[in-house]
Parts: sequence; structure tokens; C-alpha cells
Amino acid sequence: MVHIKGDAGHSANATQREYIKSYFSDCEVTLDINDYKPNKVKVYPNPTNSIITVTRFSDQANQYSVFNILGQPVLSGSITSKITHIDLSELVSNIYFLKINDQVIKIIRK
Repeated sequence: MVHIKGDAGHSANATQREYIKSYFSDCEVTLDINDYKPNKVKVYPNPTNSIITVTRFSDQANQYSVFNILGQPVLSGSITSKITHIDLSELVSNIYFLKINDQVIKIIRK
């Protein structure tokens, strides 16, 4: 549904509304409640001093990679249980990106 609202106190007339309605008549809805995919993992605490906890909501094993702000990989490993701890203490304070499958999460290392 498209809501037509006038601008500066002027509203669309009947002819304009009909034109807009016909223009959008063949449009598909591209997002539905069924298309929503919640995050597959939860990462906390963020920001962190050293260790982050990754809780995953699927049963499949996942590989993870941590990248610096230049996109260079600095750490990687496997997530094989529902809750995994990743030690970032060897990394300097900075912004990093944790990639798990198709999900990327910004991590701040204090």
C-alpha cells in the first residue's frame, strides 16, 4: 500500500491518485514477516576488554573470522557449541569485525 500525502498543504487530486494507484498496481511486496531472519548469533559484551561470548541459535557448526578495520583477518576458529568464548586479549584496542557465515558483527575491543 502506498500512502499519498500532499506537500506544503496541497493534496493529490483524484486523477493523480488514480495514476499513482495504477503505476504501483503491479508491484510485489518484497518483505514479509516470513522473510525476517533473526540473528543467528548473539555476541556480548560489546565493547569488550578481552573475551567475547558467542551464543548461537542454530545447530550447525560455524567458522568465524575476526577482521581489522582494513579487512585483514587477525583471528579465526570454529564455533562447535551453543556458547563459545573468543579471546581477543592479543588484539590491540580497536574496532574489529566478527564474521560468522553470512553475519558480520562490529566488535569494539577496549
